[in-house]
Amino acid sequence: MKNKNPFDRFPMLECAEGVLFDAFAICKYLSQGSALMGSSRLHNSQVTSDIKTMESQIMPSLVLIAAVIYGTAENVTTEDYNESVKHVKEYVKSLNSRKEFEVTVADIWMVAQLSTVYQTVLDAGFQKGMSIATAWFVRISNMSEFSNVFGAIKLCQK
Repeated sequence: MKNKNPFDRFPMLECAEGVLFDAFAICKYLSQGSALMGSSRLHNSQVTSDIKTMESQIMPSLVLIAAVIYGTAENVTTEDYNESVKHVKEYVKSLNSRKEFEVTVADIWMVAQLSTVYQTVLDAGFQKGMSIATAWFVRISNMSEFSNVFGAIKLCQK
C-alpha cells in the first residue's frame, strides 16, 4: 500500500489511470461526464468554486465545532467556538438565496460537510429562518444515494 499511497493520505481511490488522494479530486473523477459536475462549462466552474469555498472558508469552522461536540478539542475558547458557529450560520444564510436546485457533486459534498452542525448546532429556530437552505439540505440528505452512504440525518430540534 505504501508504494501506491506514499503519504498515507485518505481518502484514496485507485483507478486504471492512477491513484487519487484528495476527496474533491475523487468526487470530480467519479462524476465526470455526468450532470453532477454541472450541465455547462460555467456550471462546472461554479461547482468547483462551491467545493473550494467550502474547503478553504468553512471547513476550519466545521472541524472546530465537531472537535468541541465530540470532545477532542484542545485549547478552544468559548469565543473561538461561538465565532465558528457564527461563520457557519453566515454560510448557510448565503445558501438560503439559492435558486438553482440541480443536484451536483458540490451539493452532496456540502451536505455531507454540514451534516454534523445540522444535527447538533443549527436548531429548529435557525432552520425555520433559513427555510430554503434547510429544504435544500433535507432534499439532498434524504436522497437514497446520500442516506445509503451517510445514514439518516435527524435535524437538531432545540
